[in-house]
Amino acid sequence: MSVRKKKRARFEYLGEYFVWYQDDWHVHVYSEDKKFLIAYFMGDPWGDGPHLEVHGQRFPGITHDKTRPVRLCVPKFVTDEWKKSLGAFVNALIRWSLRESHHLKYYE
Repeated sequence: MSVRKKKRARFEYLGEYFVWYQDDWHVHVYSEDKKFLIAYFMGDPWGDGPHLEVHGQRFPGITHDKTRPVRLCVPKFVTDEWKKSLGAFVNALIRWSLRESHHLKYYE
């Protein structure tokens, strides 16, 4: 399945290609086969704070039987990368997300 690339950035991580883009409320990241699909919600003025929404079936530590989206808290060392650049944040987010040994804290 092809992936729309207009206004999107494509990058390679460990031999696999991913695409990311930003809209008003989210930073979206997905693999070209769309099995890995996440969206970082930046927060809103009505009270929902920043968190990660896992939509795809591939995410280490989350079983396939979990109802999607699964909402997770993102560690501070990942969100601190935003101060450098959005690209650095996306890089840190994808590295943390695909690590088998990461600790998952669910967003309430």
